[in-house]
Amino acid sequence: ICGLAMDTLLLVVREDSKYKSVKDLIDDAKARPKGISVGGTSGTSDDAVMFYALQSKAGIEMKYVPYNSGGEVMTSLLGGHVDIVWTNPGEALGHLEAKKVRALAVSSKERLTSLPNVPTLKEQGTDLV
Repeated sequence: ICGLAMDTLLLVVREDSKYKSVKDLIDDAKARPKGISVGGTSGTSDDAVMFYALQSKAGIEMKYVPYNSGGEVMTSLLGGHVDIVWTNPGEALGHLEAKKVRALAVSSKERLTSLPNVPTLKEQGTDLV
């Protein structure tokens, strides 16, 4: 038995984050192994899969912090308890519009039509979809 999901995720930081790109994040993670905390919904969720895949592709180590729901993850990000999160676009949209968070990347093959200014991971040098 297995679960299968095809879901687009955003890599999101607080608006005041020092990370302006995926490169900034990767460079900092290389300089400070396990120094960056990433909020997610569980060790087997789609956000956890992206967390581990990004670490593998980029050759970095970060710290995964599991929560019970996407709402808790976003609250933790907004409160400054984690540095970044992987989230569904719908979960982040209100916060993006309110300029509380900023999306660094989208995990799809192409940019989302609803978020045309958010580059893909691949556009930023990380071959990950």
